[in-house]
Formats: sequence, C-alpha cells, structure tokens
Amino acid sequence: MRWGWVWVMALFAMACEDEGPCGTDADGDIIPVCIYTDAMGDPEYCPGDQFVSDDGCASCGCGPNGQITCTDDLFCESKATE
Repeated sequence: MRWGWVWVMALFAMACEDEGPCGTDADGDIIPVCIYTDAMGDPEYCPGDQFVSDDGCASCGCGPNGQITCTDDLFCESKATE
C-alpha cells in the first residue's frame, strides 16, 4: 500500500510543475512572459495582452515571443502641447 501512495504523490508533483505565469503551449513549452519596467515596478504580461505605457499615453502590447511593442510617442507629444 505504501508504494501506491508514492506513485500518487509522484504523479501529483509532476502535474503541479511550474508552468510559468502564461502557461504552456501545445508542445508543453513555457509561453514567454513580457516584463515591462515602469514606475509601478515590473508587471508581467502574457502574449496578446495590451496595456498603457508609463507615460499614460502610448499603447503597448506583449508579442508572442515575449517582446514588448508600443505605439509611437509622436501622438502623445502632440497631445501634451495642445
């Protein structure tokens, strides 16, 4: 009976492996996370997430490979001078 519990615990441990904050893809690989450093710290975003940059104007997004892209600041600068 003791070995039965060992197997159950081993299977439970394997099922609870860290999958990362964004989970895993179809191949079981951890999906990359985007880390955006701003005045509030280092919030983490998953691919497809959209957020406002720390300037409060530019729009940013998290890409599929963990890269962050933001809109051009020209629009933000023109709004600030109005």
